[in-house]
Amino acid sequence: MMADVKVSVCIPVYDVPVRYLREAIDSALRQEGPFTLEVVVSDDASPADYSALEREYENDPVTLYRNDRNLGMAGNWNATVRRSSGDLVLVLGHDDVLVEGMFAAYVAVFAEHADVALCSSGRLFIDDEGRPVDVRRAVNDRAKVFVDQELYLLDRCEAIRLCLRNGNVIGEPSAVMFRRMAFDESGGYDPEFEHAADVHFNLRAARHGRIAYLRERFLHRRIHPENLTKSNLAEGKLTIDRARLFETFARECPFDSQTLATFRAHLVARSTHDALRAARSGRWKTATLGFRKALFYTRPTPRVYYRYLREILNGVNADAR
Repeated sequence: MMADVKVSVCIPVYDVPVRYLREAIDSALRQEGPFTLEVVVSDDASPADYSALEREYENDPVTLYRNDRNLGMAGNWNATVRRSSGDLVLVLGHDDVLVEGMFAAYVAVFAEHADVALCSSGRLFIDDEGRPVDVRRAVNDRAKVFVDQELYLLDRCEAIRLCLRNGNVIGEPSAVMFRRMAFDESGGYDPEFEHAADVHFNLRAARHGRIAYLRERFLHRRIHPENLTKSNLAEGKLTIDRARLFETFARECPFDSQTLATFRAHLVARSTHDALRAARSGRWKTATLGFRKALFYTRPTPRVYYRYLREILNGVNADAR
């Protein structure tokens, strides 16, 4: 086992409901195992007052900070991590809940595999009241990729391939624990990525070690009308960031032309999907952006599109393992 390991749970917030934040903190404090724990909450100069919550946890390893100015999403993520002191770090969404046993399982993976830089897991969706929600899983969801083994170990090129072909199969920040060394050496989260800063960070951090994935659903991911993903989709940020990820990572590994074509097919399909959703809601600027991105990447052959469409219709991912 790793000796005297410290785990930091970093919770960046901006004017969030206290009941969600309390659930997130409590789920972290319930984690037990061969480690010490700290919880760091960083408020991004919001109008909220968390002084009562700070008093509530004054006897727990919980520290609340407030930024002097608003740093934005990725900026506050970085600030929260840099205020922590753990060997292993997890950036927890204020409205997500960690399942008991998660950290013990993660720490065991890091202890057994010294070359692992990040560890993630599956997730269960919950509603506003914490009840399980049966969400339809798209064919490129990570639950459709990691289907057989309990533990997967991915090298960086395989992680890039899976993400550029499917989207974020590694996991949202609340599911991903990383070595502090990987954060420091990769420079943290890039504010240029307004939605996919987590995917961009994960793939850069993977330069410093493999990615471990546990199929067990150790995260309860809350879905509700205020989810940031929905507003980012509406504003076209997902479309822009997908293209940036392709342009950043597609040439970093020796992928053959067929694999590169599958990356472009994913971009075309997702950009078109974004554009159609935006058009239905009357967001014509976003719709135009989506269609422009789709047209830019329309180089794959009909055969590549056929395979992609067949996956969608059959609901079986070609990367399933």
